[in-house]
Amino acid sequence: MGRYREPVEGTPFGRYQLIELLGRGGMGEVWRAHDTTIDRVVALKMLLPHFAQDPDFDKRFRREARTAARLDDPHVVPIHDVGEIDGRLYVTMRLINGVDLDTLLKTGPLDPRRAVHIIEQIASALHSAHQAGLVHRDVKPSNILLAHNDFAYLIDFGIARAADDTALTSEGSTIGTWAYMAPERFRTGDIQPSSDIYALACVLYQCLTGEPPFPGSTLEQVAVGHMVAPPPRPSEISRTVPTKLDRVIETGLAKQTTDRYPTAIEMAAAARQAITEPTSQPHAPPTPPAPVTHRSRPAPPPPALTYPTPPPTPPSYGGMPLPAPPPWSAHRLAPRCRHSRHRHPGYRQSSPAAARSGPSHWPHQARPIVRARHPCRSTAATPARSPRAPASRRRSTMAVIRDVMPMFELFQPASIDDALALLERHGADAWVLAGGMDTFDWLKDRSKRVAVVVDLSQIDTLRGIKEVDGGLEIGALTTLTEVTQHAGIREKFSILSEAAGLVASPQIRNQGTLGGNVSQDTRCWYYRGGWSCYRAGGNICYADTPTAINREHAILHADRCVAVNPSDTSPALIALQAEMVIRSRDGERVVPAEEYFVGPGVDITRMTVLRTGELLTSIRLPGTWAGAHFYFEKVADRNVWDFPLVNVAAATVMSGDTIERMRIAVNGVAATPLRLPAVENAVRGQKRDEATAVAAGDLAIVGALPLHHNAYKVPLLRNLVRRAVRGTENTWTS
Repeated sequence: MGRYREPVEGTPFGRYQLIELLGRGGMGEVWRAHDTTIDRVVALKMLLPHFAQDPDFDKRFRREARTAARLDDPHVVPIHDVGEIDGRLYVTMRLINGVDLDTLLKTGPLDPRRAVHIIEQIASALHSAHQAGLVHRDVKPSNILLAHNDFAYLIDFGIARAADDTALTSEGSTIGTWAYMAPERFRTGDIQPSSDIYALACVLYQCLTGEPPFPGSTLEQVAVGHMVAPPPRPSEISRTVPTKLDRVIETGLAKQTTDRYPTAIEMAAAARQAITEPTSQPHAPPTPPAPVTHRSRPAPPPPALTYPTPPPTPPSYGGMPLPAPPPWSAHRLAPRCRHSRHRHPGYRQSSPAAARSGPSHWPHQARPIVRARHPCRSTAATPARSPRAPASRRRSTMAVIRDVMPMFELFQPASIDDALALLERHGADAWVLAGGMDTFDWLKDRSKRVAVVVDLSQIDTLRGIKEVDGGLEIGALTTLTEVTQHAGIREKFSILSEAAGLVASPQIRNQGTLGGNVSQDTRCWYYRGGWSCYRAGGNICYADTPTAINREHAILHADRCVAVNPSDTSPALIALQAEMVIRSRDGERVVPAEEYFVGPGVDITRMTVLRTGELLTSIRLPGTWAGAHFYFEKVADRNVWDFPLVNVAAATVMSGDTIERMRIAVNGVAATPLRLPAVENAVRGQKRDEATAVAAGDLAIVGALPLHHNAYKVPLLRNLVRRAVRGTENTWTS
């Protein structure tokens, strides 16, 4: 295998001369290139370097690409060559001068006739592939190219199938694929030609309405839509869509594979018939009356009927039935209000009991009790409306979906003592709210059910930063923005200000607190989606199964639960040897930062040592590491919003060019943030050079056991530790 070189415009790539970068996606890049051997311009898709390092992927990729090259259909882009050059897999195909369907749909929905014309051509390509025993697996608008007069091509045959087991989740890659993924792929991973037909129905719906049938910003929202929600009706979104196309979409998006069209061309034929036969248009404006006979007058449309949401078919894994998503899951499909858009950790997230206690009164110590409801919704059950059209254009015949936050008692104590008294009184029924917006999602989604919410926002003593014995003490309610901007932190403990500055977005940092960031619950979507996993009291870890979506999960120290700690600031606090100050009615205790976090082997229901009735009140930074050499790096899918895939924090004291001592911690690779004492001991007294960095990186990954889709974390962790020890921003190497 050749050595990887970054492709540059105008440089050679084997026998190809790279002319122009046409696009970049989750799998690699597409170039306009000149084939110097046979003197023609081609489209060259160059996959990312790590794909060539997987022998199984390499074999599947070449086999499927060659099978696709034998397809004889005018709507399949001809494949010219497939292979590997300079350590990168590639495939070349005919260069199509046109635009992809995804780009076209950004301007709005298509006329139904134009939409069906495009779908007919893609159905022809799929039918040819299915007859040859090839399943595309990634039918979506960005893989459909439109040339002159809307002549359509389906691209990426072979690539999609070969990549199916790699769980790509780059921005615009996986989310785009999830939007067109059939229900059986979420449940068992089973892939059949009917999965392509389902995806094609999703594309047809998007052509008619402008967006996918089950939109969502997170995997759980999209997955619940595909697995549970009834197929939406495009005629209710756009008045130009004939109602007969609703039936086509309903059949194409059937939850059971046997209920869908047997072939792609049969679905296309049904769509063509739906737009050519006379049909009623209930949304069309009235036309002037014309003299007609009774015999020629069309029959009136049938009355609108309400229909209940059918119970979902329980998914299964390995023949063992799994619990279907809880009944409240469907409400994720309703539009979110502005108060619950942002996801940011709350302060302390316990597992409160669902039972609701009676009204409680706390004279003079707390503000009056407020019977809280969701801030943007009435408590009356209302018909669920599509989030994709103005209310004036929606019909009220959809299934009833209740999206109301359960009632609870809200307290706003004025002091720490008042808050502790409330927590002692209500015990596990209480939820602590201390900054961020994450609580709204937990409660609205009924992932957490509480009787009492104790809002700490009125306790001023929990805020602020003060100097203590050469170090600093930071109130737990101090916002991440304040941590980022504080002059003392920036001067003495810059690693913490850098870590806090990389949390989510500026808007979230303005509300999120340092205490909340270190005390947040795990972000595993199975757990947050309400699945009965180990952490939720069940007897299975859904993320640790062969077909699970586990790209973000643990590679180290997993014990039943493979979810990871998502905090950005926790490794920085561990590297700084911080201390966590915890108070209860019984007094105060101080816990080292590295011991503040709890793994599933100790208590699978908690992420921290906080017990019922306790509060994290402040975080102390001793002067031990003030002014040291610091290194912090976070790797995430996007620059803002995302939680770390892996992050690293290191504090180093140097003696000349020798490492005198170091503290280093990582997160995103285990259930808790991990300090790496083996690395610390290995580098102590060593030169700060490449050899020391390489040895440290190799030590960091000892014992790593990746899951099906997160093996990339092993080299990523190794290289981040190398860079932290090296102390430079050198190019990432493997």
